[in-house]
Amino acid sequence: MPYRYETPRRSIYDRLSERRIAAEMLAAASAPRSEFVVGHAEIIDAWVWLPSGFYRNVLSWKALAAHAAPMQQSAQLKGAEGQRRRFCRIATAPGEVADFTALGRATQLLKAFVNGQGFTARSQWSQTQVVLFAPADVDPDTWREAVMAEWPGDAAAQSYEVASGTIDNWFRDRLADACGAEYLVCLSVDSAVTSAGALASDAEEVLGECVAALSLRRVCKSAQPANRAADARPVQPDLAPAEEGEPVCRLYLAPTIDHPPRSRQPRKHTGDLERLIQQLCEQSETQLEQCAGMVSDGLFIGNRLTQLIALSRTTFQAWELLEHVVSTSALAGRVGHSGTVLSQICLAHLLAVNSQPDAILVLDRYADDRSSAWLVKR
Repeated sequence: MPYRYETPRRSIYDRLSERRIAAEMLAAASAPRSEFVVGHAEIIDAWVWLPSGFYRNVLSWKALAAHAAPMQQSAQLKGAEGQRRRFCRIATAPGEVADFTALGRATQLLKAFVNGQGFTARSQWSQTQVVLFAPADVDPDTWREAVMAEWPGDAAAQSYEVASGTIDNWFRDRLADACGAEYLVCLSVDSAVTSAGALASDAEEVLGECVAALSLRRVCKSAQPANRAADARPVQPDLAPAEEGEPVCRLYLAPTIDHPPRSRQPRKHTGDLERLIQQLCEQSETQLEQCAGMVSDGLFIGNRLTQLIALSRTTFQAWELLEHVVSTSALAGRVGHSGTVLSQICLAHLLAVNSQPDAILVLDRYADDRSSAWLVKR
C-alpha cells in the first residue's frame, strides 16, 4: 500500500506565531516612511546593567572608575584543561539559582531586566522597533522567541528584529539607510558565565555578563538642527530627554578598518587607531580637543594594552589614563562582541551628558585584525 503523507496538525502556538508575524509585517508595511539623515542618530536614553552595578543616571569619570566587578570561582565552570574559571555575575532575583546554559542564563537576565529596572516604562513602544543582538551560543530565532515570551504585553513594540552580522556592520547599514523606523531600541543580553563560555575561554579571562539597552531616534531630514520644534512630527513627551533643556547626544560610527593582526604588530603601534579616529573626527566635525575621554573594551591580549597606552600618550597627550579611560572589562568581565560594544556606547552616553569637553570616544578592538570607532557627542 503506498505511503500517504498527512500534513501534521498545527498547534495553537504555531497559529499564534503566524498571526503575530503577520501583524508585525502589516504594521511595518503601513507605517509612514520617512527620510532620515544618514551617518548618525540621536541617543534618547541608555540602560547598562553589569556585575559592577546598574547604570541609569548621568555618570562622572571618577565615580565610574571607582566601580569594579566582584570576582568569584565555581566548580561548575571549568575550562577545557579542567581548571576553574574566574567570573563575575549580575545579581538578579534574591535566592535565584543561576542557570549555566547560554539560553537559560540569558533568559534569567532578560526577565529580571524588563520586569524590574523601569526599562519598559520609558519609550513609546508602539512607535519603536526593538533590535535584538543574540547572546553567544544562542540561535537568533530561538532568542527572538524567548524575548517575545518574556516581553511585557503592555510594552508591545512596533516590531522586533534580530540583528545579523557584526554590531558595527549592522549599525553602519542602518545609519546609511534613509528609511526605516524612526525610533530604535537596541538590546543586548549576554553571559559568558556558562558551561560553553568556560570551555571556550582562556585561563586569564574573567567571564562576565551584561545587559545593555540603547534608545535611539533617527534624525529626520525635515528637522532643523537649531530648532527641533521645527520637526513636522513632534517628539512624544516620553521619548524626549528626561529633563527640559537636557542636551541631546548623537552617535557617530566610523568605517571599520582591516589591518594586520595586533598580535603581530609592534607593541606600541598606533597607526591604525589614529587613522580610524581621524576618519571619525572628520565625519562628526569634531576636534581631538573636544574628546573628554574614552570608553575602552579593556582587552589587553595581543598588544591591545600597550597600544592603548601609546595612543593616549601620543594622540591624547592631555589625558591621564586612569582619569580619562574607562574599561568595560573591569565592570563586566568578558562578554561577547555585541554586548561589549553596546555597553561601551551606553556608558559613553551617560558620561558625555556630564563631561567637559562634550565628546566621548568608543574604541572597538574586539577582533584581532579589525577595529571600529564610535563617538558620542553632546
